[in-house]
Amino acid sequence: LVENGILKTLLTSRNPVRGILKSTGNYRISGVLPSNLMVSAQNGFASPELKDELLKLAKQRGKEYGIVVRRIGNPILRISRDITSAALIGAPGQEARVESVILAFKVFPDGHEELIRNVELTDMSISLFKEIVAASKEPTVYNAPFRTQVVSFVVPSMLFEDISLKKPSGEIPKPPLIKHPFFYKQK
Repeated sequence: LVENGILKTLLTSRNPVRGILKSTGNYRISGVLPSNLMVSAQNGFASPELKDELLKLAKQRGKEYGIVVRRIGNPILRISRDITSAALIGAPGQEARVESVILAFKVFPDGHEELIRNVELTDMSISLFKEIVAASKEPTVYNAPFRTQVVSFVVPSMLFEDISLKKPSGEIPKPPLIKHPFFYKQK
């Protein structure tokens, strides 16, 4: 659909669309939807280089550390609280999006990382993607609900110029009493 940052065509079903010569065959139950979204960076960085870029950006801003978000919660699967229904201060009539962060770390110049608990990304909108500073060469695969379908996203790690984090409002769920069995090491 997009090549070198230029929109080449649109997602279409098998129904003819004026100005588009080929169908992308993307009709799903509720209309035209993607099934796989693949993004790549032509001049991507290796993971250690991307981390160095993050630390360089943090130093330019006079910060002691940068923040790496490794996993964002799925807003459809929230159980304990519904953050998206709470309107945040923003443009009149607009509701800011808030996503819970599952796994985030403070990254310090000496290389050590500290886990950050109970933070949320705010104002995560499409316009934010104009402010990507760098991206990685290696892609990561995520599967997430999109309307009525599950979509696979194959995307590189991205370094943004500026993202807002905040502490969640309301009751914070307590962590589980026992660890997830996947993370236990058998002896």
